[in-house]
Amino acid sequence: MHWTLLFLFLVLLNFLSSCSFTTSPQVPILRGKVFVEDIKREITKGYPISGAIVQALEPESERVIAKTESDREGHYVLYVPPGGPYLIRATKNNLELLDFSPPIRENTIYNLDLTGISSTAITLVLLETAREGYDFQSVNAESIKKIARFDELLERIWEIVVDGGNPVNDGRVLQLVRELAKALFPNPQTTVEASSFLTPIRNVTQNKYYFKLQDAIDEAQSGDTIIASTGIYRENINFKGKNIVLQSTNPDDPQVVAETIIDGGNKGSVVTFQSGESSEAVLWGFTIRNGSGNIPSPNPGLSCGGGIFIKGSSPVLKKNRIQKNSAACGGGIYIEDGSPSFLGNIIEANTSTIYGGGICIVKAFPIIGSSDPNLKNIIQNNQSGLGGGIYADKESTIISDGIPWDRTFYAPPAGWSNPSYTDFNILSTNNHTGGSVGSQVYFEACSVNFTVEGPGEIIASGRVVTNQDLLLPVGATLDLQTIPGTDHSFLKWVVNGIDHSANPFLTFTVFNNTTIQAVLTPTRVIAFKISPNDGTNVGSIFVDGVKVLDGEIETQTIQYYPEGKIINIEAQDLAGNFQNWNTGNNNSSISYEVASDAEVTASFTTPPVKNVTQGVYHREISEATSSAQAKDTLEVSPGIYYENGITVPEEVILKSTGGQDATIIDGNNTSPGIILQSGATIEGFTIQDFSSSAVYVAGENCTIKNNRILNNQADNGGGIYVSSEANNCTITANVIENNQATNYGGGIYASTCSGGDIYQNTIQYNQAGSAGGGIYLSGNISYRDNIIYKNTAPKCPNVSTASGLCE
Repeated sequence: MHWTLLFLFLVLLNFLSSCSFTTSPQVPILRGKVFVEDIKREITKGYPISGAIVQALEPESERVIAKTESDREGHYVLYVPPGGPYLIRATKNNLELLDFSPPIRENTIYNLDLTGISSTAITLVLLETAREGYDFQSVNAESIKKIARFDELLERIWEIVVDGGNPVNDGRVLQLVRELAKALFPNPQTTVEASSFLTPIRNVTQNKYYFKLQDAIDEAQSGDTIIASTGIYRENINFKGKNIVLQSTNPDDPQVVAETIIDGGNKGSVVTFQSGESSEAVLWGFTIRNGSGNIPSPNPGLSCGGGIFIKGSSPVLKKNRIQKNSAACGGGIYIEDGSPSFLGNIIEANTSTIYGGGICIVKAFPIIGSSDPNLKNIIQNNQSGLGGGIYADKESTIISDGIPWDRTFYAPPAGWSNPSYTDFNILSTNNHTGGSVGSQVYFEACSVNFTVEGPGEIIASGRVVTNQDLLLPVGATLDLQTIPGTDHSFLKWVVNGIDHSANPFLTFTVFNNTTIQAVLTPTRVIAFKISPNDGTNVGSIFVDGVKVLDGEIETQTIQYYPEGKIINIEAQDLAGNFQNWNTGNNNSSISYEVASDAEVTASFTTPPVKNVTQGVYHREISEATSSAQAKDTLEVSPGIYYENGITVPEEVILKSTGGQDATIIDGNNTSPGIILQSGATIEGFTIQDFSSSAVYVAGENCTIKNNRILNNQADNGGGIYVSSEANNCTITANVIENNQATNYGGGIYASTCSGGDIYQNTIQYNQAGSAGGGIYLSGNISYRDNIIYKNTAPKCPNVSTASGLCE
């Protein structure tokens, strides 16, 4: 019998009961109940799980032997073949509960009691003891229950189940399970070669076990964690784009790291990342040895990355031992086009024939080491043609603690110190055939010459370098700036005779022999202005994307530029419309060359709608009303405004400055019209051509005054519709004519509101399809002193009151 099955047989005989019946079935039957017990006494009696999918599985392969569904009281029945013991798994939505059967005999019915929280806790601990290879011969359910933290495990599973989670995949549950298993059997069996374990590799996220690392990776999903027991894994593995954590059982224990070995057998790179893995892909706590490298395109025949091969990926490698690997480039590690992190690794005794005995870096930006002593890499006893410890090409940058490494000056100017890489790593006794320079970290060198046109200096990384030639490694980065002389300003950088940048602060990376010149010219004064200069806040001015004149608070500003500079100027209107520049250009965006002191003025038209209270202008009425606050007054200049859906907020006054004949709101045969909220006023407009009520009174205490309302049509209230909530509204001194209603109130329709007053209006030539051609009143609202004539309707051509009488 397989040892796992023997184990389960011994264990389950102690705590699982079975019962035989007089009339035995031909097929063995497992009966049980999926039930969540009242562990914390917060549920009166616990509760059954109905509709759960219940499966019997082989523990090792997880092959499904039988499957059913629990009834409404949680009961289930499984018909299984003789054999077992079987793992019982009950799932519903995100919930998963576990149990075990005893060994199964023919013609027997087995009662498994409850599949719930207790059975899940015991089953998880039993599985852990078996998987980790402990001495399990005397285990039983009662001994598990007596472990100090078993109640804590039960409570954690209970909390997860009550919250709708899955306890089998919970990290804290799995950690407690591991601790309970270790407390049960503190002395594990002797470590042997990995191939002698049943399943030494565990995906703890999915709770699956494997013989080979690559098999575990292939079935993993991004976000999974895989833990490998100590032993020798004779494989060449590839993460295949999966952002997973692959670790030893205790990466912080050097002995565990030394005994958890991935041996490449000189059949290529031991570990490969080349499918876009991110920093969530982690290799943690392994010894990586006997790798011979991959052959990356476009370098056929050139092996790279004996131990670790990284291309186009950014994984994290932490606390690994990378040793005794070899390749043409990157004996220990090869990095191309990525930003991987290396923290706390030992990289030793690796060799390369060309570049980077320990690490070779090509077009990449790796993080190597840290100021934290526990995360420094030890890079030692590596050999190469160039860069015994590390080789970095000209397009690469090495970073530690977020700071790029300073590249060594091969001939630093007086007063400059050589950078130290030992702040982040320990590099020692690495060597290459090129001699002592760059044996630890190798960079190529080139000449850089600094000159100035005009009075001033060039500062490079805090030091004056004017008129100097410096020998710098290829890829060295300098932070440059200029200090112009009196009355001069920076104009541009010229690199190798070509205009390079107009920013006085320049970060420059050296790739070739280079000449860098700073051009300094006389400073010129430019006065920027806005017209009209009357506080209408009509626009702002931007130079090269930066606002230099804020039209909301100022109308002119002074700016300083070097002579010869070309600036891009843009006028942005706040509410008015841009017209032109005083230079004669009417394009809002222009290029301007600074030749002397000058004035640059942008002219705008004054916007037609003003919020008098706030002092803000707007192009449209609806734009003004949408931003108005209570008690604001909005003034509208003469003109025709083709707008609809204007809502006048509570206690806001909307009025014209030129009167109803000059200020027209035209609905252009659309809807809705103008909506008045409580306390709103509209005064002095012609309101025409709406396909709904021209004015809809939605709130109380509104005022409609001195308007001309004509040529509108609606179902009810072609000119004005007063809603049932619009109590105490006032409609006065308006001309309401030639409006139509399909049903009631061609001129005015007043619903069941009360307390309003309609007086001194002229209401004429309006039509209604049913009643009230001029006015239809169904509420307690008065009307007086109005001129009402020549309105038409089948009933009550002029006025229809609430009583249904014509007046």
